[in-house]
Amino acid sequence: MVYYTGRVCLYNLDKYSFKSFALTLQGGAIMGKDIVTELGVIDISKDVIANLAGLATMECVGVVGVVSTRAFTDGLGELLGKESLSKGVEVELEDDDSLIIRVHVVLAYGIPVPVIANNIIENVKYIVERHTNLRVDKVDVRVDGIRVIK
Repeated sequence: MVYYTGRVCLYNLDKYSFKSFALTLQGGAIMGKDIVTELGVIDISKDVIANLAGLATMECVGVVGVVSTRAFTDGLGELLGKESLSKGVEVELEDDDSLIIRVHVVLAYGIPVPVIANNIIENVKYIVERHTNLRVDKVDVRVDGIRVIK
């Protein structure tokens, strides 16, 4: 799997040794996370982290789809496609360089919500930490709907 970050093309994140971290801020909004290595700077954008979290969410049994963070506020309940999963995920970087991730989902009727939510939390945490080498402190799951699957 290849991740394009804007500065570096990463093929295998595990082979890089991370020496120091630098936070990229612009106007108070988190733009991404810079990782400084002996070979250069790796910039992992907020959208890359959100896409990883969205894909990890979609892998879980009982998830019908990811919805936009503003979908139900706007009155739109449409499920997002794979190319726009980041719109249904919010990523925040805490002062201690840990991530807080919020995922907005629609779940399938008939499977206990806590079971699906715990599966989402574990999978998102594992996938994001594995692919970015950043610590995920918390994953919040917001269930925005339940759908009957035929």
